[in-house]
Amino acid sequence: MKINPGKKRIKENLESADKTSKSIDAFFYIVIAAFYPLYMGLAIWAALVRGWHPLKAFVIMTLFYIFAAAVVSFVRYKAVDSAYDLWNPRNIEGTRREDYSILSSMVIQGRFEEAEQEARNRFIQDRSPDIPQILGDLFIQEKRYADSLRWFQKGVLIAEGAQRLYFLERLVELTDRHIPDKAKLTMYLQKIRRDFAGTEAAEYTSKRLREIA
Repeated sequence: MKINPGKKRIKENLESADKTSKSIDAFFYIVIAAFYPLYMGLAIWAALVRGWHPLKAFVIMTLFYIFAAAVVSFVRYKAVDSAYDLWNPRNIEGTRREDYSILSSMVIQGRFEEAEQEARNRFIQDRSPDIPQILGDLFIQEKRYADSLRWFQKGVLIAEGAQRLYFLERLVELTDRHIPDKAKLTMYLQKIRRDFAGTEAAEYTSKRLREIA
């Protein structure tokens, strides 16, 4: 059971953002390469009109082009990264995208134990709730519900705010539909009602608790 059916999943967000970013990167560098001959032709022509030596003009304008391309690349990277963070509801930074890329690759290949070991190593280095969230969602996709439950349980211990609610919702979904456990389901519902009192999620959990009482 998913308490907030409108919430987008992290896997969908990250995959879409990653594909978009790669497509933009490819297009951007193609444009830079394509404009270089035109730019140099115009630059050398202008230099000859001014009486500059062609070789001197070539060197100076090439250096200027490289500098301008580097500045534009930096600005483009920051703009795409900012747009990604605004679109992603958890503001996951570049390192989180790297976590997702590596872990998802292992899970897709069926290397589940390696994925868990890699996640544990990263979790030790960076006690971020994003890592349990990424792996928990990936395991749900693979229907490895017990593994997903373990990672969401790790995450809920350190997450705060909306991300803590997300973990609790996922734990409710798992213990209600995939690994039925009325005691744990009741416990997670009570946590949502207590920690997020006054919210729509709390109202829903109150109703659900009455249904399973």
